[in-house]
Amino acid sequence: MNTKFLTQEALAKLLDEWYREIKKQNVDMATKLREEVVGYVKNNKLSETSQFHYHLISFRHQVLTDGIHIGQDSFDKINEFPVPSDNVLSYYYHLFKAIYCTFLLNIKEAHYHFDEASYLLESISDELEKAEFYYRTAVLYHHNNQSMLAIKNTLKAKEIYEQYPGNELNIASCENAFASTCVLLQQFEQAEESYNTAITLLQKANKDDLVLRIRNNLGWLYASQNLSELAIRHLSEVSENIPNHFKAIFLQAREYYKLNELTTAVTFIEKGSSICHQLGNEEYKWHFAILKALTSGASIEETDEVVSLGLTYFEKESLWEYVNEYSEMLAVKYYSVENHQKASHYFFKAHEAKKELDKKGALQ
Repeated sequence: MNTKFLTQEALAKLLDEWYREIKKQNVDMATKLREEVVGYVKNNKLSETSQFHYHLISFRHQVLTDGIHIGQDSFDKINEFPVPSDNVLSYYYHLFKAIYCTFLLNIKEAHYHFDEASYLLESISDELEKAEFYYRTAVLYHHNNQSMLAIKNTLKAKEIYEQYPGNELNIASCENAFASTCVLLQQFEQAEESYNTAITLLQKANKDDLVLRIRNNLGWLYASQNLSELAIRHLSEVSENIPNHFKAIFLQAREYYKLNELTTAVTFIEKGSSICHQLGNEEYKWHFAILKALTSGASIEETDEVVSLGLTYFEKESLWEYVNEYSEMLAVKYYSVENHQKASHYFFKAHEAKKELDKKGALQ
């Protein structure tokens, strides 16, 4: 297409076409359309609304092609513009801001923007857009340990995708999301089955890059069962092919720590910490910092100092599963050295976090 003389209306249609291919996870066609749009943008003066629309879809393209590198500055271009009154663009803004916050694990802000997007979703007639919304909210619910809501929204998205040919990759994403929630529920056999279903769909489509994402989750599945060597085998394939995949790197470091291979664990910790600082990922900065204290043989007081700072962050973001996990870990350490006052303090903190998790489950 010759984009040199596009009208603003024609540009909007081209941006919509680009977004449709992004939603189908059609990387080749989405990239081709991106090149056409960029060529036009470079040579023409855009209205403020068109610039806003362009930067929104550019961000969503990054989610598709380079999500692992989404960092604090990834929404900066969009934030330079006021949010238009147009319902569709306003919906995109809140949905994409929610996705951005989910990547950075800013859970409360993500919930806010999903709520805003949900009000505007009523003005969207496209069923596939509704499936996109349900899938993205399912991902957030998974991160926030709201398993029943995660499953409910995953199945709603999958049901829509199955009605429209050409959405096999999105169905695979739903299988992956469903499996990941099954891991949280310790339904390991069902999780493995759904991960393998996703892999089969992706392999049929020759999407080796997407298969790696499932391999990471299989690594997490096996790590959750303390099958460290099997977990490392899958995770190594991911980190070797996607060197900045900090989640795979963290899991590898933790499994090497479990195996008492501390030198190797430290290597992965240093690498992962560096990546998280570059991306501004606050949650994993604390996961790596706590694991570093454990691996380095720090004193219980030094470990306590690091964990306490991490707990402050996790409590602020309502990440109660980590408050529970790390508080219980410290409680056991203090109990083992007969510091019963500290042990009692952290056992109580773990207990309170568990109550928050139970409350969260009851509200689903």
